[in-house]
Amino acid sequence: MLTTMAEYQRLTQDLDRTLKMTASDPVIARETEYYLSRISEISTVDEFVDDTRVFNYAMKAFGLEEMSYAKAFMRKVLTEGIDNPDAFSNKLVDKRYRAFAEAFNFQKLGAAATQIVAQETTTDYYTRRMLEEDSMESNYYLASIQSITTIDEFIGNTRVYSYAMKAFGLEDMIEDADFMRTVLTEGIHDPNAFANQLADSRFRKFAAVFNFESNGEATTSFSATQQGTVDKYMLTMGSKQEADTDYYLSTIADIKSIGEFMENTEVFNYALKAFFLEDFADDTDFIRKILEDGLDSVGGIIEQLEALDQKSLATFANAFNFRERGEDATTYSLTQQGTVDRYIRETLEVSAGEENQGVRLALYFERKAPSITSAYTILADKALTKFVQVALGIPASASSQDIDKQAAMIEKRLDLADLQDPEKLDKLVRRFTMLWELENPTQSAPVPNVLIGQPLQASFSSDLLASLQNLKLGGF
Repeated sequence: MLTTMAEYQRLTQDLDRTLKMTASDPVIARETEYYLSRISEISTVDEFVDDTRVFNYAMKAFGLEEMSYAKAFMRKVLTEGIDNPDAFSNKLVDKRYRAFAEAFNFQKLGAAATQIVAQETTTDYYTRRMLEEDSMESNYYLASIQSITTIDEFIGNTRVYSYAMKAFGLEDMIEDADFMRTVLTEGIHDPNAFANQLADSRFRKFAAVFNFESNGEATTSFSATQQGTVDKYMLTMGSKQEADTDYYLSTIADIKSIGEFMENTEVFNYALKAFFLEDFADDTDFIRKILEDGLDSVGGIIEQLEALDQKSLATFANAFNFRERGEDATTYSLTQQGTVDRYIRETLEVSAGEENQGVRLALYFERKAPSITSAYTILADKALTKFVQVALGIPASASSQDIDKQAAMIEKRLDLADLQDPEKLDKLVRRFTMLWELENPTQSAPVPNVLIGQPLQASFSSDLLASLQNLKLGGF
């Protein structure tokens, strides 16, 4: 049997290969296949929790498998979400619950919670956006059309005129007001009227409804110019939106870079529209910088924007996160591939822990280190605490001391900024593996897994479970 350090090095020397080997295990592959085949069809908390295989897979991915039986507790975590500071998950000491509720955010996203952000979620946003916009334009049209009595007033009211033109599929002719004025002025009754001479029948249909030549001031009082035009507009725009969405979905998954994304005008503009960012369509340098370098790179500009634009840009950058996900950005979903990645990593750590608990602790700390922001983050996690105690030579009995004294002890011996440096982090992990091996020689019997709780066999209320989760770990 390899020593703790040797086993850790074996697993991490080519971590991608190790994870792929773990994922190829028949049992794991079967569970992953089932999870991916089902998760996108789940649209509510109840459906999620009630599908035992899917739910258990997700719970294990987030290191919460010991709580898989506590469905009432987890239902409360998911139902309340994370946006409200008083939400259940925000009150729990163990932040795994908040991470879980953030990933499966049914409370905020509803049915879109399990979809691929760059694909289904974006199309949902786009469809909702267009529906809201079309409803608003329709209300304006109906409120305004009745007061219009002449062709000049009709063409002069840009918003009403554009709405009517779009309803008849004539949006490409909106700017040619003189041409359309002739169509309307001559009407349709004279066989030689301009509209009757045109090969495109749309112009004749338009002149027939807005027949000022025959009906004069009464033209806009007819149902055809009022609700009839609204119905036609919604049908026409609905067909256009469907075509735009079909094109977007048929194309977006093949886009693998920021350049490809921005060069495809139809896809790029569709995405901007979905996130209320169409006003930035011409400022491609600004959008490119956000996608390449993140929001922090344009901090000064961001601060000058309205709060809604700031939020939209942040959501957009997260949805099309080429910076972190590369070619997978347009097919990535936190609830789909993101959860699978977590599941495979968690399985690797658990498997390693069955042979050597020190290796599991080392892998766990290496994974969590970048997110550690204070000594209290470490002290709130029993496994992280154990790692640090061993690595820094802090006796386990220190856990009985005041939490502030424990935090001070850690900060005195460890510069938390070093955890962001891969070389310094690797040095710390190596130190841990050596010290762990001294305390727990590989040749001895396997060390019991005392850090990962086993499922309780009895049922408890959500309130009691919440109390248990909030107990200070390690006796402090």
